[in-house]
Amino acid sequence: MQDRSPSSFSSASAPESPTTPSMTGSARSIAWVVAAIQFTNALEYMAVSPLFPWMAGDLGVPVGWAGYAAGAYTIAAIVSGLLAYGLADRVQPKRLLLAALSVLSLTTLATSMAEGFGSLLFWRTVAGLTGGITMGSASAILLVHASEKERPALLALTVVAFSAVSIAGTPLVLWLAQAADWRWSFRLIGACCLLCLCTAAWKLPATRPPARAASLGQMLSGLRGGTLRHAGLNALSQFPALLVIPMLAPILMGLTGGSAQLPLWFLLGGVAGLLASRLAGKAVSRFGGPRVFRWGLAALAANLLACASGVMGPLGAMASGLFMVCFMASTYTALVAAAATSAAHPSPERRTSFSMLQTSLMHLGSSLAFFGTAWLMGLTAMQANGALWLLVLAALLALGLALSSRALLRPTASA
Repeated sequence: MQDRSPSSFSSASAPESPTTPSMTGSARSIAWVVAAIQFTNALEYMAVSPLFPWMAGDLGVPVGWAGYAAGAYTIAAIVSGLLAYGLADRVQPKRLLLAALSVLSLTTLATSMAEGFGSLLFWRTVAGLTGGITMGSASAILLVHASEKERPALLALTVVAFSAVSIAGTPLVLWLAQAADWRWSFRLIGACCLLCLCTAAWKLPATRPPARAASLGQMLSGLRGGTLRHAGLNALSQFPALLVIPMLAPILMGLTGGSAQLPLWFLLGGVAGLLASRLAGKAVSRFGGPRVFRWGLAALAANLLACASGVMGPLGAMASGLFMVCFMASTYTALVAAAATSAAHPSPERRTSFSMLQTSLMHLGSSLAFFGTAWLMGLTAMQANGALWLLVLAALLALGLALSSRALLRPTASA
């Protein structure tokens, strides 16, 4: 297919700069496409765990093996992101995105046809290799074409996609697994990947890679100049919440002593995260990323400590809903602030590689948090009141990050 973006018509005497906005669409329309890709990519990654009770019987494995399937994806995404960090700036981001979406579509459809656990692990590993590149390249396109003033609100729009997975994506694939079969859930996700592929090919502008890409040595030396710190901000902002997420359902049920309203609580949390993301984008533009980052983490810590101390007990049935709303709203507020701050760090010619590194570190942070929670809950000292101690630990980490925000979010020279 011939590329019809402005870059394909630029003259030899006036080549297009990597930062020149494309005339094929506004930054906001690009953000909507990236948000759709974010939604589909997140759903493809997150759907395995809730669907595994249906998958386990067909594959002949215990339900507890869901962690292996999720871990295969995560580890592969970490590896691909780190490898892409040194190479991505040599390739046009749009071409890289289309290639990754093409493979992700095929591997998701192949997952729906898995007949054994071995084949499932293989396809989840391949999906992780491409999934780790998908969002990095999509985010790079948005960063190139969004002005500094637009970025907080547009990045908040893409973050909303995570909330949409909780509100609509996961309930839909679970309903399809119940009504038909888990294989149809993955076929639906695969179809969404194909739709994102077509939309990205049609709507996203092409941007030429820099005329002279940095050497691997220069890329590695740039990690010491603040690149690693800024790329890891998203993962750091989410780490306290990620420690709690594996135990979130038991914590919610412990507040009210039942599980009947669990879907409602997750729905309320998803809506709260969606609204908080949009408001945080506006707040960052007005008050600055570091201040909003502190607000989000301080609110998260206060909510976790209130739950651990039993202060919410007198609220009865409302306790779980209030905790979930505050948990999701504060978590997404901190994430938007971190994303908006880190987006200002990379120089125009390094945005693709920076996005790859950022995505890889996010997967690394998620893996460490999930494995860390499993390890902590297995300790003898945590057996009696493990969830309470986990809440306290996560709250202290959130407070530590909030107090360190000036150092963590301090600007550095672009790399």
